[in-house]
Amino acid sequence: MATDIDFSDARRGAALPAPKGKTRITIYIDDDVLDAFRDRAEAEGRGYQTAINEALRRSIATGASKHEALLARLQDAIAGVLEGVKIMEATKPRTIAKRVPRGRTVSKGIKPKKR
Repeated sequence: MATDIDFSDARRGAALPAPKGKTRITIYIDDDVLDAFRDRAEAEGRGYQTAINEALRRSIATGASKHEALLARLQDAIAGVLEGVKIMEATKPRTIAKRVPRGRTVSKGIKPKKR
């Protein structure tokens, strides 16, 4: 057995750097969905993973625009409601006398009633 092998110039094998912007994951996809993506990708002459990635991107873009539209509608509705709100002046809280056991009375501030 040779013990004098020089490994100082050796390179590690099978450790390839991952492409930037890509992450390897493991997910479970229904067989019929995967078959549909594979068939479509084969007909278009590209990879099925690329087709899945593009479908996910379209879904994200559509979902984001839906959320933005909903947010804009909610902001408009809130602004419309706030235009009709009359700001009431703060009033000093009324005090009431409350009887407690042992015959003492205690004054306690209460909030004004809504009108």
